[in-house]
Amino acid sequence: MTKIIKKPDYSKLLKRISVIIEEVKRKTFRQINIIITGTYCEIGKAIIEVEQKGKKRAKYGTELLLRLSNDLTQKFGKGYSVDNLEAMRKFYLVYPYLLNS
Repeated sequence: MTKIIKKPDYSKLLKRISVIIEEVKRKTFRQINIIITGTYCEIGKAIIEVEQKGKKRAKYGTELLLRLSNDLTQKFGKGYSVDNLEAMRKFYLVYPYLLNS
């Protein structure tokens, strides 16, 4: 025998589940932002420390970023313009400690 859920009980259930879903979405967005921030910082670190041997700007920096931008865009799609790579480099210079946490 199937029991019919009374409307007030159903409303409470719906609200409770909605709160759970909304909280999970917030947590997911926060985690994604943390991962993206770390990724951008790692990319900036690679440009500064690996490609430029720790110097703030390589003599060939513009050509490097242009080539890197073209190759990354071809491989991964949008998001790797020269301006974005430059921003990632600057981000690492300002917040290098983010990679140590």
